[in-house]
Amino acid sequence: MRCIANITVKNPRVPVSYIQEERAASGDCSLRTFQRVMLQAGCKVLKPSKRPHLTEMQKNKRYQWELEHIHWDVEAWTRALFSDETKVVIVDANPGLYAL
Repeated sequence: MRCIANITVKNPRVPVSYIQEERAASGDCSLRTFQRVMLQAGCKVLKPSKRPHLTEMQKNKRYQWELEHIHWDVEAWTRALFSDETKVVIVDANPGLYAL
């Protein structure tokens, strides 16, 4: 059963369904055994949050920005500064992925 926990330690973003399919194909353990082993290993069940879809106006603005910067060379891009404006919600944890 250590191999189940080792999979998530090596690749924490591996989907639960993939691990379950691997274990079911080999006949190693049942779903309940899989869940118990993951919880004993200290893993929590998490579901990745969905990112909001872009509106048509946002898509058009991105496209216009791309057209304005399509001629930039590598040197120009090295001087560019990007910021990540992604909103992360930690409170809403839904089942889906096991994570340490």
